[in-house]
Amino acid sequence: MPTLAIGDDFLAAFAALPQKAQRKVSAFLTKFRSNPTASSINYEQIHDVRDDRVRTVRIGLEYRAVVLHPSSGDTYVLVWVDHHDKAMAWARNKVFEVNPATGALQMIDVDAAEAAASTRTDGPPAAESRDIPATSPSSRPGLFDSVSDGDLETLGLPIPLIPSVRSVTEEADLDRLLPYLPAEASEALYGLAAGYSLEEVQRIAADSRDAAERAQTAADEASHDQIALALRHPDSQRRFHVIEDERDLTEMLSAPLAQWRVFLHPTQRALVGRNFRGPAQVMGGAGTGKTVVLMHRARHLSRTLEVPVGAKILVTSFTKNLTDAIETNHKTLCTDAELSRLEV
Repeated sequence: MPTLAIGDDFLAAFAALPQKAQRKVSAFLTKFRSNPTASSINYEQIHDVRDDRVRTVRIGLEYRAVVLHPSSGDTYVLVWVDHHDKAMAWARNKVFEVNPATGALQMIDVDAAEAAASTRTDGPPAAESRDIPATSPSSRPGLFDSVSDGDLETLGLPIPLIPSVRSVTEEADLDRLLPYLPAEASEALYGLAAGYSLEEVQRIAADSRDAAERAQTAADEASHDQIALALRHPDSQRRFHVIEDERDLTEMLSAPLAQWRVFLHPTQRALVGRNFRGPAQVMGGAGTGKTVVLMHRARHLSRTLEVPVGAKILVTSFTKNLTDAIETNHKTLCTDAELSRLEV
């Protein structure tokens, strides 16, 4: 059977659709998974698209799903769903490529990253044309001047985004770029910005990839389906989920707002299930998944610890809004029995 993967951006777009449209999308995905090459599925090319493997497929009269359609192999990646015109506009500037340094599948929006990089506290406004590199010169040294382009590549930064990262002089600039950076690259950059050495950041990144790299066989390396191979990489698993069976698909679409529960990547899973001897501290920059680890860790302890009757596992935060969000997400993630042993 062909391989079907769904990206986290697709789930976010799906969650924003009206319920009637969600039902249509769910029915389409069931049919699509069973046979993505069926004649009833009409792949349409997009004019002026940056990545010529990107196609749209019709879902009723109003909606389109955006698919990364392979030139070889039988792997299909659903990356977005929206109204016809909005889906076309979203897909036009996206590029999907296997990072040559890490082997992970990444989605890149170079224009958006360049525009974000140009929105600086000490620089001119963003360029009017998104086709013109909008990075701005600054009199201050760059935050990553001591890191070579080659080393940035080894950290998972796509080559087209290097100029935007070169324009960063403070963490506020990096914060603006965050939505356009692959997670593995943003984690490494925030680590460098926090004072970690290049060697420390590279070691942390290598540790998270070792397990998957050991699992890849010579036959996998010889495969012509590069997208399928890239999807096995732990960094790819931060943002893409391969659908194993019909139940997997149904469960994912029934709780799209809780997409964080699907995309735990290997480093997070290791922290969630690890046996610590005493207190432990997990550090990371904005958007690196600390709260995700916290929620899953609490659930893991609730399931595995022998908690005395009437006793609870306590989860705390300094932010009231965050505690409310964690509590709400636990209701989606946990069973009633697990919830009864947790207090946020």
